Amino acid sequence: MTGIKAELDNLTDQQAKSLKNYFDIEFTYNSNAIEGSTIDYNETKIILLDGITIDGKTTREHLETINHKEAIDYIEEIAKLTAEEIKRTDVIGIHRIILTGIDTQNAGKYRAYDVYAKKADGSRHCFPSPGSVSNLMDSFFFSCYMNASCFVSSRSSLQACCHSSFYRWKR
Repeated sequence: MTGIKAELDNLTDQQAKSLKNYFDIEFTYNSNAIEGSTIDYNETKIILLDGITIDGKTTREHLETINHKEAIDYIEEIAKLTAEEIKRTDVIGIHRIILTGIDTQNAGKYRAYDVYAKKADGSRHCFPSPGSVSNLMDSFFFSCYMNASCFVSSRSSLQACCHSSFYRWKR
């Protein structure tokens, strides 16, 4: 990991910008495609790099593309903070950015309804109930803060530990 970091630190400004644009487009396109967007890879690139709207695509899909990229930028800023500096409002802020102009009423708020995902076998995966999300977030932040002292030398290990805590949530 240290070798890769050193290589990235040696990129020219133009190389770093090109790499960021590449990953912004890849991540945005793939994330939105998973959610059912009809905007293709090249259209994603045009929207993000040129600011041009695509004929025949919905306002919602354009906002999902633009908001996703803005959320990436926001997350990159949060990633510069220490675990102790990251607050609940930072996480909710990601949600607010993603839903800006799409679902203003719910942007930046915990959901108030049950959410399910259909599994490949046809069964449903139940996510935590709305009433439990606030307490789960409290536990999540407590866990991250407690683990921060264990991972002082490895930021990526702390990030992996915090990320994995989301997958332990059971209904």
